[in-house]
Amino acid sequence: MKIPLAWSLHLNRFVSPQEVERGLKCRCICLDCTQKVICKQGEKKVWHFAHQSNSDCRGEGMIHRLAKDVLEQSVGKRILRLGLREIDFGTICKIDLEVPMPKADKRIDAGVTLLLPNGETQKVVLEVCVSNPKSKAYIRDMSTAYKRTPILELIVDPSLFFGAASAQQAMQKLLLENENNSCPRKWLYRWKYHLSNRVCRKCGKEKQAKDKTCWDCVPRRFKCQKCNGRKRPGHKYCLECSPTHIECDCGRIIHHEHGCLPCGIPGDYVCECGNEKGKDYESCYNCASFGYGDYEAQY
Repeated sequence: MKIPLAWSLHLNRFVSPQEVERGLKCRCICLDCTQKVICKQGEKKVWHFAHQSNSDCRGEGMIHRLAKDVLEQSVGKRILRLGLREIDFGTICKIDLEVPMPKADKRIDAGVTLLLPNGETQKVVLEVCVSNPKSKAYIRDMSTAYKRTPILELIVDPSLFFGAASAQQAMQKLLLENENNSCPRKWLYRWKYHLSNRVCRKCGKEKQAKDKTCWDCVPRRFKCQKCNGRKRPGHKYCLECSPTHIECDCGRIIHHEHGCLPCGIPGDYVCECGNEKGKDYESCYNCASFGYGDYEAQY
């Protein structure tokens, strides 16, 4: 059985086959079964560890333990690609390993406090999965114990450690960076993000509560072509940059030649008396000097 990593007795840490000598000179053991392992560095097959006693132990518990060690040493570092719509990264500011689950005889892998881009913190429960996904009963117990805390499962593939120069660096790159979705994130228990009205859904920056995204992520069609400010739909420019549209005292956006009918401001479509008129006429029907009003008054 091929094992991607082992515990070095003289280095006192997890190592990959590239970090130790060949054969039994590597002085490594498997922590799952506490048996000696052999470092095989052949020319045809990928370098790996194997049990001296030909055991069926896969050594997945060591990958699980290495993941916890890496998380414990990642305080102050940023964990990327969380898979959230509202926010996709956070900085680890505190972590507790093997935390007892409230009202249950179980333990969670890690309880992490993330520092969000807007300066606030959010607690997240992390679970590491190597080959055995969490059961529905376990997820139900966790969601009951942590009603307001999201639960994130980090899926680690053991085959990705074969050929790695350093087991610890490979694990750190998988858990924190997750390039090309090499370490998939699965939310076992989601929560209504309490900062969704203040955090941009795309980039995670702070935004106004009434907007869905920050101003940097707003589509170009909603921005003025001159000052990059907010404009009305269907217009090229905002009110300050518009050469044709102005704001009336009543708050309406009007064309400077058309005038404002409610306020009685003259223009192409507003008579001097404040009534509506045709664009090609100088005045409205009532103010016309030779209109139908004068004709009807004579007869």
